Amino acid sequence: MYVVCLDCGKRFHYDWERMRIGGLVGAEPRKRSNLRYFLTACALPAIWLIGKVALSRKRDKPEKEQKP
Repeated sequence: MYVVCLDCGKRFHYDWERMRIGGLVGAEPRKRSNLRYFLTACALPAIWLIGKVALSRKRDKPEKEQKP
């Protein structure tokens, strides 16, 4: 069992027998998730740009074919 801090989102072990909060739950996976968020934040602009270029090329092709 664990409880979650509503301010920061950290999870703490909870001891039902003593009715006390213990240490942090899974401190190691937090680092991985922070890295995942960072990499996602870096990749999203690149994905957006690639999509924008791909869509603009699709739209340009039919216009060129109609002009002859």
